[in-house]
Amino acid sequence: MQIKERFDNFLYYDDFELIIKNNKIEISNYKNIENFSKNNIKISSKEKIYEINGNDLSINTLFDDYLLINGNIKSVNLINYVF
Repeated sequence: MQIKERFDNFLYYDDFELIIKNNKIEISNYKNIENFSKNNIKISSKEKIYEINGNDLSINTLFDDYLLINGNIKSVNLINYVF
């Protein structure tokens, strides 16, 4: 792969990504926040909806294409496909 192709992939990468580490969830390239409470957050991607359950959930960082969720995370579920 040439340098230009690698750079383009970096700049235009738009796949949904969810990373869990140390009671934090990093989400990149999400479509919408469907629901938000201190016990439940639902996030949609282009094709799916993810449900995050826990206690004292909060969104600590919020950008157009990036979220950082903190709290006592109990589960992350795929609950639906978006059509």
